[in-house]
Amino acid sequence: MEHQAGGRRPGPVQSVRVLLWRADRYLLVQHHHQRQENIGRWGLPGGGIEATDASPEAAVARELREELQIAAGRPTWLFDYPYGSRVHRVFAAECPGGDLVPDPGEIVATRWYTAAQLRAIGRDDQFLTGCELAALAVWTHRLRRGV
Repeated sequence: MEHQAGGRRPGPVQSVRVLLWRADRYLLVQHHHQRQENIGRWGLPGGGIEATDASPEAAVARELREELQIAAGRPTWLFDYPYGSRVHRVFAAECPGGDLVPDPGEIVATRWYTAAQLRAIGRDDQFLTGCELAALAVWTHRLRRGV
């Protein structure tokens, strides 16, 4: 069963976020932010869906190429999440081996975390949108169920 924020599917999706995983670690990034309160906060890679994107999944592929120069595995939809004036479609995808090459124009920092470390970041209120722990919970639940 898909998890939707508030138990319903919010309005039109304008952006995508991706819980990238490799072995037992999950990738968080710090984007460049103009809003002071968001500087230094960790979030999932992703961004806006553009008119040229054929689907949200295509936007995932494009954003990961632009931000990190990677081609991840097929994204799995987790849920839609309203944040600010946008609705984010949140996915999970396996990250291939090799080095990430962050675009310095978009990404300030990247770091791989264990699930326990992600929960600690959540307790310290250092997440950007608040969907990060929900993505981890939905994804790990699906992995336990073999979905």
